[in-house]
Amino acid sequence: MDIFELRALVKNIEYKDWTFVVKSFGLGDMYLQVRFKTVNCRTGEPYEANGRKWLISQHAVASEVVGTAMKAVLTAEEHEIRECFKFRGKAVYNPHINIEALIAVSDSLEVRPPKPPKNPDCKIKGCPCQLERELSIPELYELEDNHPPLIG
Repeated sequence: MDIFELRALVKNIEYKDWTFVVKSFGLGDMYLQVRFKTVNCRTGEPYEANGRKWLISQHAVASEVVGTAMKAVLTAEEHEIRECFKFRGKAVYNPHINIEALIAVSDSLEVRPPKPPKNPDCKIKGCPCQLERELSIPELYELEDNHPPLIG
């Protein structure tokens, strides 16, 4: 696939009002990149964003290119979500957080507490007290109303 075939193929891809940019570099190397209008989550100012560059092989087939375009969209949307999703007013999953800052907090882990002890008074067949596995939400709702209190 050459750059002209790639551009012709990509012209058939649509997502919102986004643009799919195709460029070549080097000897036959090509890339695909999404471009879209968005709003800066920190400043509220509108701007035009560019996603990362996705390498397209000159040996790529149509389904690979379309799949790569889909991945470009998914990755760009996730990037935007990570920039704008906030907890206590902070973008805690922001993809632009400095790597050294991430390293500094990388040992600050949060884990679930151990499972509560089994209730010896529980005789309900299939109750979480009697199982070594976690139950699904529907299974838990089924048991919710007729379970004796847990010890501990």
